[in-house]
Amino acid sequence: MLMMTRPDRPETPVRVSSRPVSLERDHRPFIGLVFVVLVSLVIDIMARVRASEKSD
Repeated sequence: MLMMTRPDRPETPVRVSSRPVSLERDHRPFIGLVFVVLVSLVIDIMARVRASEKSD
């Protein structure tokens, strides 16, 4: 993790060269999944708020 954020450090060239591709492939779908979950939660909350406003 830290090696990915500091690619300018020449002390660990092996890990930096072997890791980032797999890390990027692992992170992008995870970020997309979190984004989808957050959007669905917001939509659900808005739907509940609108339903409660209509019932009043």
